Amino acid sequence: MPHRRRFLALFSTFLLAVLALLLCPPAGQAFAPYPSHYRWYTLHTEQFAIHYPRHLATQAEHTAQVAEQVHGELTARFAWTPWGRTQVVLTDHMDFSNALATSFPYNTVVLMLRPAAPGEELANYRDWLHLLFAHEYAHIVHLDQVRGPNRLVRGVFGRILSPWSFPNWFSPKWQVEGLATYEETRLTGYGRTGGSYFAMIVRSAALAEQFPTLAQMQGFHASWPGGKNRYVFGAEFTDYIAGKHGEAGLYEQTMDYAGRLLPFRLNASFDRTIGERPGSLWREWKHTVEKQAATLQQQVARQGETTGEELTRRGYRIGAPRFSGDGRFLAYTESGAREYPSLRLLDLADGQDRELAKAPGATGLSFAPDDRRLAFSRWERVRSYQLYSDLYLHDLQARETRRLTTGARLRDPDFHPEDNLLIAVREGEGTTTLVLVDPDHGDFKPLRNEPDPVIYGRPRWSPNGRRLAVTAWRDGQPGLELIDARNGEVTRLLSADRATLAWPVWSRYGEYLYFTYDLDGIHNIYRLQPATGRLARVTNVVGGAFEPARCPHSGRLVFSGYSASGYDLVLLEEYTAEEVAAEFAPADTAWRPPVVATVMEPPADIQQQAEEDEPAVILSRHRYRAGATLLPRAWFPAFAVDEEGSNYGLSVESFDPLRRHYLHGTALYGSASHRWAWAATYRNHWFFPIIELHASDFAAKHGYLWAPPADEEGYRSLPSYWERRRNLQASLLVPLLRLRWGLVGRLGVREQRLEALKGWPAGEEAPAQGRLRGTVAGISFDNREQPGLAISPESGVLASLQWNHFNDSLGGDFNIDEFIMETRAFLRVPFLRRHVLAWWLKGGLAEGDRLLQRRFQLGGFMPPEALLGESGGGFPLRGYPQAVQRGDRILRSTLEYRFPLIYHEAGPAIFPLFLDRSHLTLFGEAGAAWDGSWESDNRIKSSVGTEYKLNLVLGHLIHLDLRLGLAHRLDSARPREDRTMLYLALGHQF
Repeated sequence: MPHRRRFLALFSTFLLAVLALLLCPPAGQAFAPYPSHYRWYTLHTEQFAIHYPRHLATQAEHTAQVAEQVHGELTARFAWTPWGRTQVVLTDHMDFSNALATSFPYNTVVLMLRPAAPGEELANYRDWLHLLFAHEYAHIVHLDQVRGPNRLVRGVFGRILSPWSFPNWFSPKWQVEGLATYEETRLTGYGRTGGSYFAMIVRSAALAEQFPTLAQMQGFHASWPGGKNRYVFGAEFTDYIAGKHGEAGLYEQTMDYAGRLLPFRLNASFDRTIGERPGSLWREWKHTVEKQAATLQQQVARQGETTGEELTRRGYRIGAPRFSGDGRFLAYTESGAREYPSLRLLDLADGQDRELAKAPGATGLSFAPDDRRLAFSRWERVRSYQLYSDLYLHDLQARETRRLTTGARLRDPDFHPEDNLLIAVREGEGTTTLVLVDPDHGDFKPLRNEPDPVIYGRPRWSPNGRRLAVTAWRDGQPGLELIDARNGEVTRLLSADRATLAWPVWSRYGEYLYFTYDLDGIHNIYRLQPATGRLARVTNVVGGAFEPARCPHSGRLVFSGYSASGYDLVLLEEYTAEEVAAEFAPADTAWRPPVVATVMEPPADIQQQAEEDEPAVILSRHRYRAGATLLPRAWFPAFAVDEEGSNYGLSVESFDPLRRHYLHGTALYGSASHRWAWAATYRNHWFFPIIELHASDFAAKHGYLWAPPADEEGYRSLPSYWERRRNLQASLLVPLLRLRWGLVGRLGVREQRLEALKGWPAGEEAPAQGRLRGTVAGISFDNREQPGLAISPESGVLASLQWNHFNDSLGGDFNIDEFIMETRAFLRVPFLRRHVLAWWLKGGLAEGDRLLQRRFQLGGFMPPEALLGESGGGFPLRGYPQAVQRGDRILRSTLEYRFPLIYHEAGPAIFPLFLDRSHLTLFGEAGAAWDGSWESDNRIKSSVGTEYKLNLVLGHLIHLDLRLGLAHRLDSARPREDRTMLYLALGHQF
């Protein structure tokens, strides 16, 4: 039996590996991610090509120095040097802090210049670009590794995403992200590993008995902290392994895993290198965390734990509370897996809680002095590709939201208590400034000139409007500062290295400042008296207390409290402050309190090396050129069939780091027909509108060209018709993209040549042959919304219209006009969470010459997008065979009722299978296809049924949607007992 189980395990692992190879080609992007109007340059170093817009030249040179330093350190640890130059894109077109890394089609790192503001998750750094690059390049070095016989696979196929050519890409996500997050701290001495924020999440999960399993470390599940699981628990677990077995074991294990011919054998890799399996290490670490958390909880309880009234109980991210001037209302923001990010208003008198506006990326709320307007910031797209934060005003009486600025990159607004002015933080080029904003017209001007880079967060006017309290990041260190509004003089009250110090608010008369601080390793609310320097702790919690808000009349305190479910608002009617033994420091000698949170320091040799004067990295600079990166880096096997038999060939894809050019090509050769088939696509994002070119020559099979027999439920034994199609098309794409919706137009010219490769049955209608030449036009709109916990889109519409016009006056042989219309609408069922009504209507109309092979067809399980652009064919009707009806008119409609069954969020330990969630669908659909005018004897085909859908992840990387359905035909000539069809399908119906 043990041998049998071992064989089954190895066999299932092999099947998963084959699936991963077949289902994971790298995908190109539909639209360029970077603004096309920037003038881009490239810096070359020995190991990197750094691409940057002209205004970021200084930051690019600094990135070059950092990159070469990090490269030397990481390649020595992993004993691996990534192939070729790594492409680095430095950009500042988005107002959020992030970065990414990929190995396809070549090693690429993208760094977003906007530094994390005080209080944000990533806000523990001295050098922002150093922190970002350390994390992302750790991914590159780790995931690029390939050893042993796997090197031959990469040598033959190139940079194809498969478990053999890139084995570490198919590692568990907790290991991939945990190791990179560990390295960001190991390399910089800052970062998130061992910090108080990650420790809070792990501690709270242990105390609430919600500690995730290793399988849940996939990071794809929706339960809090959602996708952060693999970062938080992965990094802390990696730190634990390194502490117990030494760092060398971490690197040896990645080397061993990269050389295994049979993938996914993580246990064997750990056994061989570390000597202990991940499962036992995880249980041991969990037990350790639980003991430490219980001890801390007892300590807090002895000191007197702070408890208050929970104003919300929804978890995820609820924060930024702000009282109205009269103290009756509380505005706050909410984002998470249940709802689209929004700005909300809670009436503290009657408990009514309502949404004011959609507000993704909202920070810093402020009521006007008369309480009639509420200022806030949120993200929005500018010029389709730039994502900037701008100011908005919500009129509480009219219940209308007005955009105050466009593309100004402003956040954290605060109304002056007397003057009609707003203070706000302006982003740009890796630094910030404080600006005064006119709330009537949106004009702004700087409050003071900043000689050096500084990162501000949440400025707040004092009650008399003479001073500003703000958190500021200067010289890599956060601090609490006062700014004199008259002369701009700055007084630093506190400095806190490697700590959270954020979100200051004033007391009613301005004698105190309240803020979040993790002085003892736990985020609590503290109170500082600027005049005397006395510091006192206001809350004493086990989880965390963030973003305080103080009522201007009653003195009540609201904060965003952390638990294992996320953040919720907590109200304190009464509270006391326990003074902390510390002395006030004047502005020129900032006081630096100790922080208990454990932070890993760089090794002594690295510290010494950083302190020495190193020679500058040799740089060469030139205008950005895409050509060198457009050579294909990988090829994929391609298979097809023609009228004579099998076709064999290959497919290649390439694009440059800025996605200005995209190329895809496939070529096949028929072993029996001795004919080439091919297809090529080119897309250019350098210009606007986007240019797209396509050409192809292939054999197309029509299996259902002729009418079915009289019962319309089966087909006569007729041969398939094969034709040769040669296509040539040029299109202009015009995208108009916003954060919550997108509108894309297409206009193009097209030629298609149809040629018979085989004959057709005697007595049947002849398929058309000749040339189609004309224009193609279309437009699509999409504003669907799908929160993380949703089983499908829960609101919004996807609508499209396409017109194909072919005319003999343009040199073609036919005159045809085809119109294809489609609408998909989604509506959340009131009072039932995650229950959705979904409606799909699709129709087609063809006028002019009749082409048998371009007639619309109804039936089967063809994906709804199939053949779009050919004839709009692909009108599936569950329960019926393909092409049960054909015609030059078609209309079909589907109504579905969807509801969740189980959120599994589970899997078999480290085995590469993760079950996410499942839901049930009840559906009814009907349709008809006909020629000319509707005749009374035309029969509408209809069916009802149900589908069970399971979302799962295979191989740590492959997302699959598996559907098991039962469809019953309502209109059929078959016997009643023969009208039900059981089917299995992949993907969405719509």
